[in-house]
Amino acid sequence: MHFDSRAVEGIVRYEQGAFCLSSNTILHKLLAQVWQGLGNNARARVLQVNKVLPAGLKSAVKDAVLQQKLDGAILRILASPPGLIPDDDTLQQLTTGWGNEGYSAPLRYLREVARQVLSVNGSVLECGTGVTTILMGLLGGRRGVTIWSLEHDATWHARVGDVLRRYHISGVELCLAPIKDNGRFGWYTPPLEKMPKTFDLVICDGPPQQTTLGGRYGLLPEMKSWLTNGSLILMDDAIPQSKTIQRWKEDFGVAVELIDDREHTFAMIRPQ
Repeated sequence: MHFDSRAVEGIVRYEQGAFCLSSNTILHKLLAQVWQGLGNNARARVLQVNKVLPAGLKSAVKDAVLQQKLDGAILRILASPPGLIPDDDTLQQLTTGWGNEGYSAPLRYLREVARQVLSVNGSVLECGTGVTTILMGLLGGRRGVTIWSLEHDATWHARVGDVLRRYHISGVELCLAPIKDNGRFGWYTPPLEKMPKTFDLVICDGPPQQTTLGGRYGLLPEMKSWLTNGSLILMDDAIPQSKTIQRWKEDFGVAVELIDDREHTFAMIRPQ
């Protein structure tokens, strides 16, 4: 059996469980040898390849597959009409391609993030970065909406920045903002002198609950004066943050709506 002719196209592809690799790479030559004669069952082929390939090559294949998925999702979003919420297939491909397994936001939350960034009129503040940064940059940038994204981890900041530059995603101001503990709670150290004076939307997925005093509580004591009347906070993983939400209710009188789809809960919070 001959190796799929699409293997000469110069990028790693993953379609229906089948690998197609660039013909000018050592990895392609090795896989081509394994691939031939394994039959027509793509899943069986992949399982067999996983048994044969050294761990380092399997890691390279996985990275290339994820990169291809991310490429495809971003191109689909860019090719869609402005103002259109990406469909679930595209959002799933974007999430998978981003590759932060176990931590990336679920589809329902991503749909809501997309819906809000496509309707917001002012600037957006993002606390913690990831796939939402990419999604909002793609959607908001086409509308002239600026996303101010705070990230405390230098390695993660670099990873997100690489993707933004690679795909020329405009509209994201990515800020490396270490977390400072003031004795009552921890919060980012944002470049306030450069930032807008008001935000209409906050996407709150940080700082990390486990390693930050007070979890995400610091958002309101530190940034409430920057939030406009009628502003909205979207908080992912709302149940683990219930202590934060309860404190916000007591200290700031926020109105909270929990969106629960049995597998995941996020909150829509409106400061008063």
